[in-house]
Amino acid sequence: SFALEQGERLGIKGLRLGSLPDLAYPSSSLDLVTCLDVIEHLPPTVYASYLAEFPRLIKPGGVLLVATPNRIDCAGYNIFSPDWVEGDETHVNYRSAAELASDVQAFDRVVIHGATPRSGMFDTFRGFRHLPKKVNGLLRWFLWRFMANDPRHSVYLIVAARR
Repeated sequence: SFALEQGERLGIKGLRLGSLPDLAYPSSSLDLVTCLDVIEHLPPTVYASYLAEFPRLIKPGGVLLVATPNRIDCAGYNIFSPDWVEGDETHVNYRSAAELASDVQAFDRVVIHGATPRSGMFDTFRGFRHLPKKVNGLLRWFLWRFMANDPRHSVYLIVAARR
């Protein structure tokens, strides 16, 4: 309801709150669908219903924008941080960049970006804590600077898909 209140305050009309399949929008009726920090909370069967709805709802030329944490078994976590454990029990549906690309293959153009906003979030190489603190910090910053926006290593994925 907070989002609806804010949208109404900004003069945005036609906002609805609910599960996407239950909102009953007509086919090809939306220019933009955003799904920000949502899909990781959807059980796989519910997520599958969203995947069926996205291409049906979005007009030709319209855009789907999805943002979600990267799958917990991305290359960096598997190789360098085998002890990493998810702290949020509501995250039940992680997707990798490859899985997301497959999920939106019904769209004409798909771009997937990785994002790791702060170097402190880039824990892929935390296995090097045995190094002196300054060396470890410099190594983490360097690796974050050059790898953290690569979807294979980022902590977050952003998908833009045009129909």
